[in-house]
Amino acid sequence: MRKSHYLLVVCFIGLMSCGSDDDGGTPNKILINGEAFETNFNTITGVAIDGEGHAGVSFGNVTSTGDSKTLTIDVEYDGTSKLGGTYSFPQGDDLYLDDFLTNYSVFVGSSYDGTNLSEGTVTITKNSGDNYTVEMDLLMDDGTTFTGTITADFIVTFNNG
Repeated sequence: MRKSHYLLVVCFIGLMSCGSDDDGGTPNKILINGEAFETNFNTITGVAIDGEGHAGVSFGNVTSTGDSKTLTIDVEYDGTSKLGGTYSFPQGDDLYLDDFLTNYSVFVGSSYDGTNLSEGTVTITKNSGDNYTVEMDLLMDDGTTFTGTITADFIVTFNNG
């Protein structure tokens, strides 16, 4: 009987020491105009020649019918260091976030709609392997907003000449 009480006390203490599943951390999602932007592929493609280039970080959703929605964030990339840092447009003291090549594209059937960056900030952190964290606060030319933080595995390709 004494052994049962001891196990019960140990279990009770163990349960009390468990934290909540909601750790108050940053949600792992991107919001478009405040609504969840679901992605089913994430890619990073970087190209640099003689230390100058760009890297495109893309978040996309392609349906079984071929319709797609893709946010591409284009940042300066020198090809000699790992991709990462804080990028903004207008630039200020941060690294350069390209306003023309950063865009949101929607293809439905044969129709296309898209918009480019008006202003914003993106922070990219390489975690390990092809896993990155991307935090964004973007305003597009048509008023569309993208906010949030996502940590995910990416399909990564760099071509540094």
